[in-house]
Amino acid sequence: MRHPERDEVERPMIDQLVAMGWTHLPFAAPGQGRQTFGDVILEERLRDVVKAINLDPDGRPWLDDERLTTIVNRVIREPEQGVQGNVAFTELLTGAELTVVGRPDWDDGLRQPIKLVDWKHPERNELLVVSQFRIDTFKGRRPYVVLDLVLFVNGLPFAVIECKNPGPTAVDEAIIQLHGYVNDAPDLARFAQLLIATDRETAQYGTITSPHEYFAAWRFVEPAVEQTIRAETGKPADQPLLEQEILVGEMLRLATLLNVIRDFTVGQVVDDRQVKIVARWQQYRAVRRLVRRLEERQRAISATVAPDPHGGVTWHTQGSGKSLTMSFLVRVLRGHEELRGFKVVVVTDRLDLEEQIRHSLGTTGETPLRATSVADARVHLARARPDLVLVTIQKSRDEDEPDSDEDESQVVASALNDSDEIVVLVDEAHRSQSSWQHARLRGNLPNAVLIGFTGTPILRGRKKTTQEIFGPILDVYALKDAERDRAIVPLRYESREVPGAVIDRAILDAGFADAVPGDGNQREQAVRQLARHREVLEAAELIRAKADDMFRYWVRYAMPDRFSAQVVAVSRKAAVRYQRALLEARARLLVEVQELSPALLYDPMAWEEADERTQILLEAAEHRELLERITAAAVISQGSTPDDAAWQEWTDKARHKEYIRRFKDGFGEALESEPDRMWSDHAGALSHWHPIHDGGGEPWRVDVTVPGGEVTYSPADAAVPAEPIVFIVVKSMLLTGFDAPVEQILFLDRPMQSVELLQAIARPNRPRKHKAFGLIVDYVGVSAELAQALSDYDPEHLREVVGDTDADAVMMPLDEAVVPELRDQQQRVAILLAEQGVSGLDTPEQREELLALLDDPELRAEFDDVTRTFLTALNAVLPRAEALEYQEFARNLGIVQYLARRRYRDARAHFNPYRYGLKVRQLIDAHIRVEGILQRIPPVTITADDFAEKVDALPDDRARALEMKHAMREHIRACFRS
Repeated sequence: MRHPERDEVERPMIDQLVAMGWTHLPFAAPGQGRQTFGDVILEERLRDVVKAINLDPDGRPWLDDERLTTIVNRVIREPEQGVQGNVAFTELLTGAELTVVGRPDWDDGLRQPIKLVDWKHPERNELLVVSQFRIDTFKGRRPYVVLDLVLFVNGLPFAVIECKNPGPTAVDEAIIQLHGYVNDAPDLARFAQLLIATDRETAQYGTITSPHEYFAAWRFVEPAVEQTIRAETGKPADQPLLEQEILVGEMLRLATLLNVIRDFTVGQVVDDRQVKIVARWQQYRAVRRLVRRLEERQRAISATVAPDPHGGVTWHTQGSGKSLTMSFLVRVLRGHEELRGFKVVVVTDRLDLEEQIRHSLGTTGETPLRATSVADARVHLARARPDLVLVTIQKSRDEDEPDSDEDESQVVASALNDSDEIVVLVDEAHRSQSSWQHARLRGNLPNAVLIGFTGTPILRGRKKTTQEIFGPILDVYALKDAERDRAIVPLRYESREVPGAVIDRAILDAGFADAVPGDGNQREQAVRQLARHREVLEAAELIRAKADDMFRYWVRYAMPDRFSAQVVAVSRKAAVRYQRALLEARARLLVEVQELSPALLYDPMAWEEADERTQILLEAAEHRELLERITAAAVISQGSTPDDAAWQEWTDKARHKEYIRRFKDGFGEALESEPDRMWSDHAGALSHWHPIHDGGGEPWRVDVTVPGGEVTYSPADAAVPAEPIVFIVVKSMLLTGFDAPVEQILFLDRPMQSVELLQAIARPNRPRKHKAFGLIVDYVGVSAELAQALSDYDPEHLREVVGDTDADAVMMPLDEAVVPELRDQQQRVAILLAEQGVSGLDTPEQREELLALLDDPELRAEFDDVTRTFLTALNAVLPRAEALEYQEFARNLGIVQYLARRRYRDARAHFNPYRYGLKVRQLIDAHIRVEGILQRIPPVTITADDFAEKVDALPDDRARALEMKHAMREHIRACFRS
């Protein structure tokens, strides 16, 4: 019997692993290395290998049974559970805290460190791939789980792999199941270092805490390995390697796997939550290349060649994790025999970047020494020890202050430390690299090697200077690569205008009336230029008008999917005014909501016929309770103006941290996914928890009785902060290195140029669930500055790091990006329907015709794929006018999806409405209610009192037969499970 998952995915992976030196063991039943199905580790194998790889000074095994039992008990009985236990196990693997009592005749009987893995000699470890590995869960939601593949190193489960039949939603389903496994089996959650989801064509990896959007593909790090993979898989050169073959052939090759686990897998506290992070392929590649260059430098020094100060440049696009790349580099250096004695100095030129990097460097296992002043920095730099020092290039500079006017003649360039075992990591290396500060740093550390990190294109005139200071560009992770890997989301651009009369009054109030000529064309040009002046942009009335527009724009486009916004103001004064104006805009909007008539509020089709203003009010009415609780905060630097005393709430650094934390926390998750229990039981595919419309009511949320009793679910993050910050207003702070995935919109109300502009617009590009793109909303016309900024860069360099020299490659106008995508995806659905002979979906008969065809599970999967991409594209355009022509088509697709979910009791991610944005779901939900479909469909379970009655009411015999068939199949499954 054909079994695509086993034959096309699982078996080829096993064969490839065996060709690489792994041993395959089916099942690993009790007696094959473990005592019961409840055991997650293979204790017998662990004991044997630990004894073999831990040797005494004479090179002989010395651990006796008693000591081995002590070691195994330490591994198994770690008191920490969950993520903390997983991090603790990784530290146990890689650290030196695992010790046992030594022998009296050796080292005075002192306790001896024990290694569970031979990192230095990978070939001495035992590699085992177990297929269909059963784990009894005892306290889990199901009595046991069966894992497709588990990779054991020395009897320890390092990687869990879920294989799926190739299909459009296969990897999504695999990730859901992997998370379910680690939730149901706590011991598995403690040991598993990697989770891998694959359907062969697509393969992605993550950790036990990685959300779906942070699972990633592995790309080639070492090009030469391709030929080895082809030899092992028998793949000819004219056929491309699949993602699974690349991930297995390189990442799961033992030396790489051990490197990834030892040096590139770390625990970190993110937003007060412990998470486990594993490097992406570009971070691993960059560190490998940098280490090779440092090794070559050391060999040259050993041959009496003068120390080379050029460590190279790592160019990784903004948002792709440069700070963590630095942290991984430090970890590798500390474990490297030749390089572990290096002093590492991390240099940045921004205080907020220093804080971010300090947080990332906390994953290195050592505490960074932060220089608090220039004198303190000199002490740290002069100290001859292999420590980790964090300094700003100029300690006196704050965010909004100009550069110091100190000139090069004032530089004190005396050597503080002439060791050649110093590596200096310069963040944002493009900015102050040629300034007097770097000259002073070079004078202080004359024999150090400098490595530059940047994610901003290097200016045309500075490329040569950059290479003179740092050396060649060693590693490039381009914008197009990051978007392909979903390390970032693409940026889209939209310009907004406020009424001309408001701008005219602001210009008059600012004292520029005489500068405005009377002629029409000249006047228009003058007004446009004057509207960008600081005095005009600070005008209270103009800020009020723009704040109104910003707030309503956010309510209409970002709030439904729970995204936040950042506002960039022209000055600190303007930022404070914006903070107040946004809350006043909220208050005015709520007053208008209060004045809506009840007839309009309770009309399910009111939104369809309303104008834009009324649509915004209806959207706000559905989220009134949330809108009453949200707030805005300003984050600005301290100054010495008379206003600063009144601005202390917004300039205090301690409060800044609190504001940033609350902003990053977001305000709930509008797109909750199904509990895994429902999919594993295949009963009640429609039971969802979702806090829409102040407490539920979506037709997707139908109560279902699960065989064996009533089950209720609540999401882990159901609580929304009491007063969430959804707008954060800045002048210059938080425009570099600020990492807030919840941010989708950057409102620009300050003219910006060159590097600052390129860095600022990258703020909304961090990925988050259902974030299709980041959005730049422009009130001052920065698109011309962006084009000018790009013209300042070397064209060849731009093509390498961005992919093009055109501004659209950085941020494409919204209407040019999302509308063509929506049109293309609608065409995909139409073509599929036409191929099946379905002429339309407007009538119940046409929809029933498609429903009958969807009895074929492969067609259902294909239909779900094209529908999902179309509805995702529609959610990106809604509620703009360009979406109107697609709404009826989307409603009818939604009805078919809803009925197919009920009829075919589909498992896992198929026909899952919560993969779509809230705007699309509301569109479909209202239509299902209006059509009265809820009252006509049969219940999920065949034993329900009204099941026969509802089946009889179906339109034809074929529909009735299909309903009975799948209801009976589900009933048999439920009885078999119980």
